Amino acid sequence: MKSKLPLTIAAVTAVTLAVGTGTAIANNTTGDPLPDIQSAQTAVQSAQTALTNAQSVLTNAQTYLSSAAAKAAPAPTTSPTTSPTTSPTTSPTTSPTTAPVASNLPAGNWTMKFNDEFSGSSLDTSKWGTRYPWGTQLNTGTSETQCYEPSALSEGSGVLTITATKKQDTCQGKTQVTEPYISGMIQSRSSYTFTYGYSEIRAKLPGDSTTWPAFWQLPADYSWPPEFDVFEGWGQHDANGNLNRITQTDIWASGGGQTQTQVTGKDFTSTWHTYGVDWEPGSLTFYLDGVAMAHYTSNVPSKAMYVLANLAMQSGSASSGPSSAKMQIDYIRVFQKS
Repeated sequence: MKSKLPLTIAAVTAVTLAVGTGTAIANNTTGDPLPDIQSAQTAVQSAQTALTNAQSVLTNAQTYLSSAAAKAAPAPTTSPTTSPTTSPTTSPTTSPTTAPVASNLPAGNWTMKFNDEFSGSSLDTSKWGTRYPWGTQLNTGTSETQCYEPSALSEGSGVLTITATKKQDTCQGKTQVTEPYISGMIQSRSSYTFTYGYSEIRAKLPGDSTTWPAFWQLPADYSWPPEFDVFEGWGQHDANGNLNRITQTDIWASGGGQTQTQVTGKDFTSTWHTYGVDWEPGSLTFYLDGVAMAHYTSNVPSKAMYVLANLAMQSGSASSGPSSAKMQIDYIRVFQKS
């Protein structure tokens, strides 16, 4: 395409001459006789027409130049659009955080004094010891057949899991002993003891008949008895192999001085339940899922105590017990009245 720029220059020149001529005629600067008025008006009109035409040519030229410049400019260089390289989205390895389950508190104005929601990635050892406070790794006064080891405790997804594993282990009892299982326990003796209050655990219990899960309380001064067994799971099961009997016990004298209640007919293995005891001066009430199961008003101790939770293995588990069993704990809480 040929340039229109010469046309623009010519148009400007024509306008200049026309305007100059019209001005000269009007002012009579040429030395010629003054033209008549009509000739002067004709000259001015011609100059105005030429100016209008020149303005149109200039507009067209500017449009042309803008278009030519745009075509002459190189296309912008842009990086190719690619999908960003990102790590694939995977499902979380832990359950989403949810609001804590409310406790099934008895009537009264209660304040929580001690708790663990087990919402971390490992056990809080500032709250819990992992063997008996006197140093042994099993209760040598019973028929337990496991060694309590910290490796049996795992925390994640808001749950503490105690896993009993059939694996021979040598540990500290009254002497060095060798047992067929490794399992776990927690106790609060070094971090929290209390006199009177409501203690509660929310848990799922193993179903095998040789397991012995428990949540209980012992005196802080290492004496025995008394002892509160908020629950113990003994080997009675339903048709699906789930534990369906627990006992709740106040042990107040050695040699059989105890008061015990058995609770049956519920699935304690596949379903979460809360187990609690309300310990008041002269009164002891055991609870399951917020419902009172037993109430005692005699042989109620008054000395400071601490809480324990453990998964023991019963005598005979070496030959007939499972390769592993699990007890899951959602929380442990202790309340006192304000």
